[in-house]
Amino acid sequence: MAKLKMTAAVTSQVQLAEGIYDLRLAAGEIAAQAVPGQFVSLYSKDGSRLLPRPISLCGIDKEKGELRLVYRVAGAGTKEFSALTAGDTIDVLGPLGNGFPLLEGKKAFLIGGGIGITYDDEQPVPVADYIDRVFHRITAWKTAKHPGKPFTIVFEPGRSISGNGGLLLTEVQYLKTNAAKHFAIVDAAMNDLMRPSLYEAWHGVLPVTKRTGDAVTYDIVGPVCESGDWLARQRKLTIEAGDLLAIMSAGAYGMAMSSNYNTRGRAAEVLVSDGRVHLIRKRERPEELFALESVVS
Repeated sequence: MAKLKMTAAVTSQVQLAEGIYDLRLAAGEIAAQAVPGQFVSLYSKDGSRLLPRPISLCGIDKEKGELRLVYRVAGAGTKEFSALTAGDTIDVLGPLGNGFPLLEGKKAFLIGGGIGITYDDEQPVPVADYIDRVFHRITAWKTAKHPGKPFTIVFEPGRSISGNGGLLLTEVQYLKTNAAKHFAIVDAAMNDLMRPSLYEAWHGVLPVTKRTGDAVTYDIVGPVCESGDWLARQRKLTIEAGDLLAIMSAGAYGMAMSSNYNTRGRAAEVLVSDGRVHLIRKRERPEELFALESVVS
């Protein structure tokens, strides 16, 4: 199934609750081949992402050529997304993904995750409420479409379990100032925590040592020579070179998305449990990065 990028018109935008919107788009070509559960990415007319991640299609009216998306927004993109009104146009890329895998003869219904965590001041939906609403919709759909057919519902709440259970610990190497900004250059980089560079994700930053004095607004950046090598922007901190910083909410997509980019070994992983410290993954050594390579003579 080919992906299409097309200009779509907003047919309606309704705020269901604080930060939660029901968006309907006239996008006939995508609607013609998409199925519920697949994703689309939304872009502003200047080509930038309207939201940091793709949105799942919760409804499709093929006769009207209309897509329905229900999404919670917070932080970057909130103002522009919430301001959409009927008649506005945005670019839509899709369909992405395989959609709901419940087909004739299949017994598993994969609904993915969907439960967020608190990165800053967000208020994720309570797990019990989320599950109750999902099961209510699925039960009604099953009764109408597949009565009498048992199937398994597979739910993946991984981030909501581990996301705020981990942090990235990094040391400030240098403090640097130019005409426009202050920078805290740390020894962690985009290969250790990819989310900020990849889609401008927000992670809290806490100094391990609390200092007195006036706070300075810093961009927290890594040592890799890349414009995308940053972990946080515009954070007010009272810090010095040699201080440790905790980059919060790294338990779900820290190590899982890390890489050896720029010949950097992955960090060690340490588990703190019941007041005891356990090294559960050793720091990668330089020689291990090349262990699987062979020199052709």
